[in-house]
Amino acid sequence: MHPRSRRSLLARNRQPTVIPENSLVRAVSLLLGAALLIVSLAAVNASAAVGNVSPDGKWSVAFSRENGYGRLDLIERSTGKRYRMYRSNDSCCDQITWVKPHTLVFVDDYNVKALDPVSRRLVRIAGFSNFVVSPSGRWVAGWASCGGHCAETVEVVPLAGGVCRKVPHRADQDDSYPFFSRDSRAMTVLRQRFDTKLREQVGPSRQITTPLSALQPVATC
Repeated sequence: MHPRSRRSLLARNRQPTVIPENSLVRAVSLLLGAALLIVSLAAVNASAAVGNVSPDGKWSVAFSRENGYGRLDLIERSTGKRYRMYRSNDSCCDQITWVKPHTLVFVDDYNVKALDPVSRRLVRIAGFSNFVVSPSGRWVAGWASCGGHCAETVEVVPLAGGVCRKVPHRADQDDSYPFFSRDSRAMTVLRQRFDTKLREQVGPSRQITTPLSALQPVATC
């Protein structure tokens, strides 16, 4: 081989690997989203006392799975009595969270539900795949993940029931990973541009903060 040809071949072999810009932007966005989710969960922990024992200390929860069924058992700590409060073969149960004084909030197959162990009353709150509770314990915010193939919307609903409201955004904007302000009067979401033709999220993400009073009412969450 001619020396010049050999040098040209070596030079080509030494070319650095180039990461496509879109892939790099998408990776950074995913990392930022994960970081915001950690912040969101920290905000929940500040007042909701995530864990086995309810905030008032009267109940504890035990989760188990057998034969494809997820089970939630509530134990009355003063008597030690154990009650089977919930059972489901869907995707039960994720993000099991206590809210003061003893309301249990969790996700089962894109449905956020609230359970009162005293009255044994179970209510569906919203069709979210992921949620956070406000520091005041009054609000639940979440979104339904579609794997990045649709423009996702963050919505907020009172834990006790009431009007569902959404963070306003355009059709080419995608919102996710909400977290509340410390006073529970505003909410921040991670917003990214959504290409309506490619049906995917593109470009960098940024944080958008909106007062709860500015949210738009919707028919249902």
